[in-house]
Amino acid sequence: MSYESSEKGEDFEASRAGNIELKIVDQDGKKIKSYSGGAEGIQVKDKLVFTSNKKFDPLSSDVTELTVTPYLFLPSDGGGVEYDENGESKEVGFKGSSSKPVKFKSFKVNIPQ
Repeated sequence: MSYESSEKGEDFEASRAGNIELKIVDQDGKKIKSYSGGAEGIQVKDKLVFTSNKKFDPLSSDVTELTVTPYLFLPSDGGGVEYDENGESKEVGFKGSSSKPVKFKSFKVNIPQ
């Protein structure tokens, strides 16, 4: 599944938009297993825009509907490296612990048979 998320700001390390995960269950409440995925972010004017791709188990032929629930999976530690316009790098400390939670609404997807 591919999706895009965005958030106002300029600080990738403090951003929440790149930490969105998805819980997916079928019409019977059976969870669709999630695998690795990733997010790539760019700055567009005053926003951080992320494109994310997540992989899930294939759906069985009896699945008619999915409920998708986005949620934040915030890291508890970390940091990184930031590059300026001259290619110079500097270490960036972890800022994620100050992130505020976000409440998302679930949505349903009908699967044609």
